[in-house]
Amino acid sequence: MIRKSRKAGNPVRKVLGILMVVASGSCSAQAAVQQPQAGAWFAISPSSSGVLPPERFELEANSSGTLIRWAPFGKAPESWGSITLRPDGSIEFRWAANPTALCTLRRTDDRTYDGMCQGAGLVERPLTLTQNQPPNGLELPLSDADFQILAKARQILSTPSIWNRHDDRFCEDDAKQKSWSLFCALYQASVDVASVYSHRRPVMEDVRAVVGEVTNGRSFEHILRDYNNLEVTTYADIAMILDRTEKRLQARKVCTAPPGPDWSADAPYKLPAPGNVAQPQDLGVTYWSETVSHTVQNKTFRLLARYGPITASGHVPDVWLAASSSATRRTRKLTNLEDVDARGQLPNGNHWRYASQCGNSLMYYDVPTEVAAFFNRIMDGLSPTNVHR
Repeated sequence: MIRKSRKAGNPVRKVLGILMVVASGSCSAQAAVQQPQAGAWFAISPSSSGVLPPERFELEANSSGTLIRWAPFGKAPESWGSITLRPDGSIEFRWAANPTALCTLRRTDDRTYDGMCQGAGLVERPLTLTQNQPPNGLELPLSDADFQILAKARQILSTPSIWNRHDDRFCEDDAKQKSWSLFCALYQASVDVASVYSHRRPVMEDVRAVVGEVTNGRSFEHILRDYNNLEVTTYADIAMILDRTEKRLQARKVCTAPPGPDWSADAPYKLPAPGNVAQPQDLGVTYWSETVSHTVQNKTFRLLARYGPITASGHVPDVWLAASSSATRRTRKLTNLEDVDARGQLPNGNHWRYASQCGNSLMYYDVPTEVAAFFNRIMDGLSPTNVHR
């Protein structure tokens, strides 16, 4: 369970866990005595060499209390037993691999618990259990590893006979049976190449976007699993998805060239008058989207990532501009595409930011200063351009 920290070349990776620990909300001594909410949670733990990648858990409420399961992507969930609720609102549970090791965490807000894990054979270690969704790879810029992962997935899915068309998103059985679904081939390729699976690294984003393109934005619960399992999906379709993903990655590589003088300087917007702009119908064609959530003082804010056609250009929503007290933007023209990075402030003092590059966009709206700073660190780590410094 306790993994070694992998080498971090991105400053966001170095501070992510610490930010999630200290910025999730101030401690409340009057927190109500109640079990943590059922659903997906993440455990974040610093180590002597940095911050370990977040671990994913699932909490399930039943008649006897709340159960905690270790549930990383690609693996079958492993029960850790019950969570004990103490009268002061703190919780206790034990490591499955070391039952003598007890974790005692105190609630800091509705979505976060902080504390320590200690016991026989385990060095005392801080731990945060949170429903604030960490990026899980979203902050990784495109790199050669993405192309290597795609090539490895192609190698794994080399023939129709080893394609598993009945995906359950648990990949141990795929490895044992040498029969791989689209998701599990990418999962195993990520582990082989990068030593860890990152759910939102660029190659995974673009595979999802390509599936969205070929299905005209069809809604899926789990896009890779559900597309893999469609009755009409063939092995040729899976191979085509991987081929188109490579083309999309190549296009993104061109778009995400290192920064240079081609970026314009910050320029203020001439803001429209409030109420004099039409409500936009959409923020652009979207094939896939996900959010990163962050809670401060019991209020949750979200950073939205949207992926659409690779040739799409971004457009800041008019209603955002009309509601702003000030706004600036930078642009960059690359071939027939225009990258945009804009940010603004609202009359209430909160902030928004919209950045679009190669058909991919990230945005947040109406968030306080400390949340904007947290989201900006993630956004600035997404691309080597880092257009706003």
